[in-house]
Amino acid sequence: MASIFDFNQEKSFENADKLKQQLVSEIDVIRDTMVVVNMFLTESFLAAATLFQELQDNKQNNNSDENSSQH
Repeated sequence: MASIFDFNQEKSFENADKLKQQLVSEIDVIRDTMVVVNMFLTESFLAAATLFQELQDNKQNNNSDENSSQH
């Protein structure tokens, strides 16, 4: 009769390997997802930041032109 305290070392290692494979798989999925997100978001944010900077520069130039024409 088997006791609940019987320890099958071989089965334990098999389960550890399965758990390791699952964790590595999850990490790979997360890494791949982050690569895809960075590809799309990085370019979008850079384009938005550039556009915002251009709009700010145009706004400052228009304000300075209006101030100089009023005097």
